[in-house]
Amino acid sequence: MIGRVRGFRSHSKVKQIDLYSRGVLYVAPWLFVLMQAGGLVGPARSGPAVQYLALALVVVSAVQAGTGIGLLRRALDRYLGKGEAQLRGAVGALVRAADRGVRAARGSAGEGLRRADRAERAHDAHGGSP
Repeated sequence: MIGRVRGFRSHSKVKQIDLYSRGVLYVAPWLFVLMQAGGLVGPARSGPAVQYLALALVVVSAVQAGTGIGLLRRALDRYLGKGEAQLRGAVGALVRAADRGVRAARGSAGEGLRRADRAERAHDAHGGSP
């Protein structure tokens, strides 16, 4: 451990700031994933549907954190003049992910509305109040 501290201190001040900043920025997304997972433990005991949604939310957060770190590394390198801008792949992936998210949201919202409409019709058919 002491060797690592000496190795860190042997770098220039600018390099130390760069290493510290990168370390903090790479760890921060994972802390949010852990906090989110910890906050979902209690509500996930409600039932299996809630458990699956909580698990899906944590998985999506972990994927986002993992891909975000790679993008962050490239962005920092580009900002410091060490790397080339590679936007084509990132923009294409972002557009595809947004498209899939919108389609999934539309599909699940549409199914929920159809179910609610069927339930309301069944309620009205059995003499329920409007």
